[in-house]
Amino acid sequence: MDAARHCVGLTDGRHVHYDLLSLDVGSETATSWLQALGPALLPVKPLDPFFDRWPHELAQARARGTFRLVVVGAGAAGVELALAARHALQQAGVQARVDLVASENGVLAGHHPRVQQRVLAYARRAGLHLHMQRAVGAEGGVLLADGRFLPADLVIAATGARAPVWLSMSGLALDPAGYVLVDSHQRSSSHPDVFAAGDVCARPGSGPVALGRACRACGAGAGTQPDGGTCRRAAAHLFPQAQRAVPAGLRAALRHRIVGSLVGAGPLGVALEGLDRPAVHPPLCARAMARPAQGRWEFGMIEKTRSEHGA
Repeated sequence: MDAARHCVGLTDGRHVHYDLLSLDVGSETATSWLQALGPALLPVKPLDPFFDRWPHELAQARARGTFRLVVVGAGAAGVELALAARHALQQAGVQARVDLVASENGVLAGHHPRVQQRVLAYARRAGLHLHMQRAVGAEGGVLLADGRFLPADLVIAATGARAPVWLSMSGLALDPAGYVLVDSHQRSSSHPDVFAAGDVCARPGSGPVALGRACRACGAGAGTQPDGGTCRRAAAHLFPQAQRAVPAGLRAALRHRIVGSLVGAGPLGVALEGLDRPAVHPPLCARAMARPAQGRWEFGMIEKTRSEHGA
């Protein structure tokens, strides 16, 4: 992205120029201590590569008949993904072992102790192998802090978040952690034609959106995870702000073209379809990883149609 040129570069080499830009690309997964895994590493974020790769991994596991999966990170995302993957592998008839690696803080750190206890009990009943210690990547698996080695065909990283690397070259004003600085209207503090919501942005004085830290965009408190509805409300807030940013004389001409380009189409994305109404991309359900193709995600992530949401 080049904010000075009002341009976004795509992976296929094309460039898209914009009048207004809405960023809702989320964060990336911090995996520096797992890089030794090489191609066996699958970060949860960015979402699109994860979406693309999971069905291939499941198909290969089905063909082999056995599979060793390690999920590193035991927040809400890591726990749900481990359970969903375990179910998917069972449904596919695969003899699988699924290890869930948490830090010494345990599963669902920051949640109520009773929630933690119930989730732990359910995870054990589901057949997950739990490890309450840190781990680093190694060739062929992960090495735990106590010296044990967990062999893995695939390691899913659901660890801490980091800002997308390409933001550092965008020309946008960023906070010290590399997230887009926005004001109370989700507008870039340096470029008024750019808006941002969700995990990609920050307000002055706040930190990255993650478990244990305050939400940058929707105001969820420290130690909590913003729920999908709250984040969708924060994302949908972009549309009226973008609408007001367009000069009145241009609104009729722009009414039937996309003037706000959506960079990213993740679970909480917002597309600006003309100036009459926003189209909110509905949430996905990670628990459906084992199901046949539904909606637009081939590996079974459920996406309700826009008509169901009245969009």
